[in-house]
Amino acid sequence: MKIFDFIYILLFISILTFPVKSEGNIKIIKNSLQQGIKECKNSQFDRGINRIINAAMDLRKNHPKHSLNRKWRSYLKFCYKRWSVQTRKQCYKNNDFKIYSTFEKISEKAKYTASKITKRMIKNQQKKCFNSLQKHFRKNCKKDSDLLNDLSGFLKYLKTKNKTVGKLPKIQKSCLKNHWGTLMDKCKKDNSIQTLKKVYLFRKKMPDKGEIRKEYSNCLINLIQLSADECQKEMKYSKGSKLINKTIKALKRTKFKKKKFLKKALNLKRKCGIYTINLNLNMKTITGGIKYNLPVTTNLTVVQNSIKNKKVKACGELEFKSVKTKRGKCKILVTVNSPPKTKNHIICYQGKILKKRGQKHSYLKLAFQKKSTEGNIQETIHKTCKKGNSYKTVSYFKENLFMNLLSKKHLNLKIKSVAGEKEGFLVPLDLGKGRKVTFKGFYTISNIK
Repeated sequence: MKIFDFIYILLFISILTFPVKSEGNIKIIKNSLQQGIKECKNSQFDRGINRIINAAMDLRKNHPKHSLNRKWRSYLKFCYKRWSVQTRKQCYKNNDFKIYSTFEKISEKAKYTASKITKRMIKNQQKKCFNSLQKHFRKNCKKDSDLLNDLSGFLKYLKTKNKTVGKLPKIQKSCLKNHWGTLMDKCKKDNSIQTLKKVYLFRKKMPDKGEIRKEYSNCLINLIQLSADECQKEMKYSKGSKLINKTIKALKRTKFKKKKFLKKALNLKRKCGIYTINLNLNMKTITGGIKYNLPVTTNLTVVQNSIKNKKVKACGELEFKSVKTKRGKCKILVTVNSPPKTKNHIICYQGKILKKRGQKHSYLKLAFQKKSTEGNIQETIHKTCKKGNSYKTVSYFKENLFMNLLSKKHLNLKIKSVAGEKEGFLVPLDLGKGRKVTFKGFYTISNIK
């Protein structure tokens, strides 16, 4: 309590105990009391109570025998009752534990200025608010995990103020167990960053017990396993690698048999990629008397099922850029069709990791995998020439020139598994009937972190 508040209370008690006769304006005092009641009716309780107390002090000092001396206490009681009842109703309506703290303010205010009956009434309203909040947490916290934060905050507040906590600790324990079980089930189905984040944050709320640590570690391994399977079946390498890396970071912070779980996690990570090989090539073509250069790129992700198994597979989406050229008065447009089911054509290689004794670095030996592309890759050539004020189609035809590259004979690679290593290739083909194509490109390897 501040020194000024203490002096204010002593002065108030002394005036009530030792009245002093002096002239005072009774109308002003009456107006102050009425104004105080009016403010309490308008929910300005703090201001209204202060105004009534000031008027009562003035009244006791200057008019000790006036009839109002028997009324101002009832005015205070009216304000305190209205304040505490309104707070309790807000508590019922909003179910917000922060409203509960308002009763502390009311009780502090009433400490020296309210009767025992009024103080008991305030405590009764506070108890009703507490019971309502306790019922709300018991009923709803199992449905809404966010309520656990409110419940923890409420318990912390009660313990700080040395208040009764009732059944709240048991309710908290039951809710934590329920939501933890739900999250553990989710780990077996949903491998997403959101699930990992929820599990990681919720783990901090759980007790540091061996059983919980084991469940948490198993959950992280399940997320990694799901991501590895997704990489293997759906080729979502980027998504899988990102989640696995984040999960491994979380796994490193655990205390439960870290080495055993990390070894398994790192082995599963290989299914989402150990290297990426960037393939850049240019297809220089003459067909139907039309010349054009078609650029093609892909990022091959090299995956391995197990560190013990030396076999690897590398897949990536082919990206073809449309070609627009102008020759004299003519325009040439070359486009490549999309596959029937996927956004881009997919190309895959198969091979293995080679390492001989005495060699410092291993090598990747890869060859094109037959039937890895879905449907034919077809180029459409459209030539228009200007006649008068408009362009008219001179030739329009389709080719399957890129398909001639897709064979083990042309697409084979042996590259040192060192980041930044490059290997080039050149494949010239004469396909007859004035159709010539030259494929020139290079591979660049990089590690997946």
